[in-house]
Amino acid sequence: MTTPLLQIRPKPQAGESLLGYCLRLGHANGYPGQTWLPLFVKKHDAAWQNLTRLTGHDQTSLACLTGPAPASLGRHSYHRLGLKVTYWNHHHRRWCPVCLAEHGIWQTEWLLTLQIACPIHRLLLREKCPGCDKLIRWHQGTMFICSCGADLRHAATRPGTAAELALAKLIAQAIRPLIGLPDLAVSNIPTPPELDHLHPAQLCDLLWFFGAYASHRPNTRPQKIADHGRIEIIQPYLQLAMQIAQHWPQRFHQLLEEYTLPISSNTASLRVYLREMHQALYRLLVHPELLFVREEFERYVHARWPDKLILQQDLRQAHPIISLAKAAEQLNLSTGAVHKLIENGTIKGCQSSSAKGKATWMVERSSLDAYARSEHGTLTISEVERILRITPKRIRLLIESGLLHPLPHDKKRTRWCFQLETINAFLEQLNHGQISPEPDNPELLSVWEITKRWMQGSEPFLAVIRALQDGALEVVGRTPADHGLRALLVSRQQFTLWHEQYRRSRGFFTVREAAAAIQMNVNL
Repeated sequence: MTTPLLQIRPKPQAGESLLGYCLRLGHANGYPGQTWLPLFVKKHDAAWQNLTRLTGHDQTSLACLTGPAPASLGRHSYHRLGLKVTYWNHHHRRWCPVCLAEHGIWQTEWLLTLQIACPIHRLLLREKCPGCDKLIRWHQGTMFICSCGADLRHAATRPGTAAELALAKLIAQAIRPLIGLPDLAVSNIPTPPELDHLHPAQLCDLLWFFGAYASHRPNTRPQKIADHGRIEIIQPYLQLAMQIAQHWPQRFHQLLEEYTLPISSNTASLRVYLREMHQALYRLLVHPELLFVREEFERYVHARWPDKLILQQDLRQAHPIISLAKAAEQLNLSTGAVHKLIENGTIKGCQSSSAKGKATWMVERSSLDAYARSEHGTLTISEVERILRITPKRIRLLIESGLLHPLPHDKKRTRWCFQLETINAFLEQLNHGQISPEPDNPELLSVWEITKRWMQGSEPFLAVIRALQDGALEVVGRTPADHGLRALLVSRQQFTLWHEQYRRSRGFFTVREAAAAIQMNVNL
């Protein structure tokens, strides 16, 4: 290993942000802000490689650093913990003065857009300098001092309200397991029980949805909130969101009532009645962790329009997965009997794990419908097409390559037919049963995107399926928003390495790779 470039190399601490660590690293070596970073790093290397070169710490030691990285440090998105870019504020600093004075680090938690208070010290976070009253960017000032000379550790801030502290506790207890910190030891701040065990991605999505649609901004896109990284901007939205969460479900029903148009006798579409909220609500309720919101929404629909039950199905039928209880109700069986059908491979089940590790069984809707329709458990190729979400041509490819086995032909069966158990077993081989809590993570790729962008054609498609089966590409989960092969998610980094090997094995090189191989300038 080469000698580290910096003389003083403090160890990263659990809960420390990557931006904050770079600030502390520069401070320890006498470099203010982060303007020194571009002089020490390589333009084309990733953030991890540059940090290791700077400090000598291996990736295991640096793994506790999370949150966005400085742009000058290199390519980086892994540390975003599966959260959308919207939920990270890397424009300026935000801090609890007491925590900063006690621990001397800039915490990852403060970078979250929706985290506006400190649940430990019960204070509102600060984001403006106590001296010049300006937002402080990461390249301005030093570790603890603003450019104007004011000490950020001595900034005054007001106590948080009950709603602000409840929100802060919810976010802190959701994010802590992901950044290597123990559970939050704050028991005297009551929180809505429905939100206590949500994964950070679902918690942020739900709070954002509540706040955005409860704010009632006419002639604007409700979820487009300008300057949402500033506390004074996002605070009113979060207050409205917490009102809905703390008065559940009455305030949720009020929110739906405000967006719902009067009923008409000639239509039964929720898209008409709920207007712009319908699509956002569908995307939100697709995740199993938010099943309680989906059920409350359906209860509202049923109570408002009892004579138009089709309305209740309008949203429900679109979701690829349903709860075990709903599946049992649909089949007129007990939940135990449905669970046995899952164990036997007769219908396809999947599991969702909460942030606290609680597992919940769900059922694949397409598999359930196929089981209810099929005679003697047999499926036609069109039904298999609906379950696997691939074309008949690709189903034939799987059959011809021996990856999928149809029933043998006989006098009564001249076309391809399949056992439902065979299709479910094929999906199970691909680790199709674990629902990802962060399907929107930019570090994940869906199999559908892979076969659409990089692996087009018959042979590349079969190569992907074989790689999934033999573990060369590891399925890390599935998105709840889709089903079949399209729902499978793999690591972007792993696919990039695998695709590079696959491409080179067939004699294809990028321009940069070809230039390096023949030792020629890439521009020539």
